[in-house]
Amino acid sequence: MQEEKILTLFRSNQDRFLTLSEIVEITRFSYTTVSSIIENLKKEGYTFIFKPATDQIMLSGIPDRLVPFEIQWKLGNKLIGARIYGYERITSTMDMAKELALAGSLDGTVILTEEQTAGRGRHQRPWVSP
Repeated sequence: MQEEKILTLFRSNQDRFLTLSEIVEITRFSYTTVSSIIENLKKEGYTFIFKPATDQIMLSGIPDRLVPFEIQWKLGNKLIGARIYGYERITSTMDMAKELALAGSLDGTVILTEEQTAGRGRHQRPWVSP
């Protein structure tokens, strides 16, 4: 949730530098927490422009992969994508959908994966998505 709060702040202030002090004040996270979150976001593929002299930072790029937060941000609606689950690799999105539905998942839930290892199409035909 902390990462989402920081990402929302950056996405809401696109094309604008934020100072670390602003981020700390708005999020109420410590400087250490903010720095740690930004480092984690970099590891996930986000890129930033940083001006050390003025302690300013701006989001400059998003990961080149499926990121639930980014999809929710772009959708901007409350039904489709109300909850998005993202995986690097799972057996089948349909199996996961069934599991989540039985557990009471919300309408509009979306399941994304970079790779399915046992996906199925119509009439139980194999479905491969590398």
